[in-house]
Amino acid sequence: MVLQRCWLRKIGGSQMSARAAGPGRAPGAPLVGVLALALLAGCSEPPAVEGWTPPGWDDHAGVRLAASDTDTAAALNDLGFIRMRIRNDAAGYQARYVQIAGAGEFNKRVDAMIRAPLAQLPFTPEAFPSGSGLADRGCLPGSAGWDADRVLTDPATGPANATGTAITCEVIAAFGSIVGVTMRTVTGTAGTVTADQKTTLYADVAGGTVTDAAAFWKPDAASDVWTRTVEQLRRQAGGLSSAPIAPPSDEQTALAAQALADVRERDDGTATITLPPGIASPELAGLGLDQTTAATSIEADSDLLAGWQTDAAAALENQRNTPFAGLPAWNASLPVDCSLHTCVAVTYDDGPGPYTKDLLKTLLAAQAGATFFMQGKNITGNTDIVRAVAADGHDIGSHTMTHPDLTKVGPDKDRAEVVGCADLIAGITGEPVTFFRPPYGAVNDAVLAAIGKPAILWSIDTNDWQGPGRSALIQRSVPVSKPGDIILFHDTHRDSVTAASDVMAGLQDRGFTPVTLTQLFGGKIPPGKVTRR
Repeated sequence: MVLQRCWLRKIGGSQMSARAAGPGRAPGAPLVGVLALALLAGCSEPPAVEGWTPPGWDDHAGVRLAASDTDTAAALNDLGFIRMRIRNDAAGYQARYVQIAGAGEFNKRVDAMIRAPLAQLPFTPEAFPSGSGLADRGCLPGSAGWDADRVLTDPATGPANATGTAITCEVIAAFGSIVGVTMRTVTGTAGTVTADQKTTLYADVAGGTVTDAAAFWKPDAASDVWTRTVEQLRRQAGGLSSAPIAPPSDEQTALAAQALADVRERDDGTATITLPPGIASPELAGLGLDQTTAATSIEADSDLLAGWQTDAAAALENQRNTPFAGLPAWNASLPVDCSLHTCVAVTYDDGPGPYTKDLLKTLLAAQAGATFFMQGKNITGNTDIVRAVAADGHDIGSHTMTHPDLTKVGPDKDRAEVVGCADLIAGITGEPVTFFRPPYGAVNDAVLAAIGKPAILWSIDTNDWQGPGRSALIQRSVPVSKPGDIILFHDTHRDSVTAASDVMAGLQDRGFTPVTLTQLFGGKIPPGKVTRR
């Protein structure tokens, strides 16, 4: 840069005097031209200062505009969470969420969030046509950072006709014994969002505690985040002022507080903080930016973060670089509320058999509960399978010792067959057997009186014993099921077991949650003959 200095030459008073003006000439008229010539003549160009550069912007303690950071979430989504999804078109509602086996406090917090929008609505679980895509469950990577309108309108998250309530979640952290999950609830219609709320819960799987991320930030953190973000936006918009930013309004502070509910921290201590659209300030308005129309992310350095954070956050950070310890495995006995979820009970008769172990693997992969009605004669030599079924949390019922028609053998034989098998199972699992399935579905009042336990029949019979093939078994179960149905298969037939993966996926695709009989009836199976919920 060349620095210039100009000197104004001395001009005689007689030349500047109004008295020198001739007739018809305004006093002082020659002065403008004289001054212009004088200034030009008096300017000089001194030598450039070698090595000089303009001063740069102060980086303001480690804050920079950044791209949004959601890459880590996708890798965290498959750690073993219990994957859940509810869609209800009548209520204008869809929810995607996760639970954690054994994490009671976390599960209670999440459960309260998904129920809150339904408190004043009539609600009956719904099933949908095949091909609805509802087998894709649990958290959706990136959805916590989506534009709110997208959350409402995307079929993967939004309610019917993009009107009502959408709940989604994203796993944002996993280290040591800690997992962090952001829950997001958006309400409104397409193009008109009336509410958008985020809450991030950090669950300590080892300690059983859960902490809201709001507890990690000091009271002034949100306003400071907002101010520093506006400073960065002012620079980006071409502003040259370094004057202090005016304090934010409560509404603007709330935008930053929402951003602090979903902070993406890294192993090096830095973090990305993403503010939603709507940032507005007088400084930005003066540069032609009334308010931001897209999310704005900043990257904050570790020292700055530490200044914003509370002692509770510091305690959490002590585990940040510790490898994740993992989650407890899904278990079929975990609570499922069938007044909220669209439940169906899939049952298997006559085992244990040579295919039962494979069936257990399929059910585990699908996170699908089932009920096994076992025969006493098949239990002998297969006690390890009986224990495995019980350990995975599935229900076990008595299917008699030798599979007779109970209506033809008398009350004493009825008791010996049903109770004898039940006692055999209980002796292996350590759990009482509280219901039975009569062979051939043959039951009458005399049998019910003799046994004194609920007799579980079915509402859908796949007739798999006829060997119709896998495709037929799927068609006889998946598209015809209704909420509360009880479906009959046999785990002693190979096709019934090999079809199980497609059956469970097909039911889940329609919005069903396959559950045990205990779950189907909320822990209270009714007395007498039972065919469905």
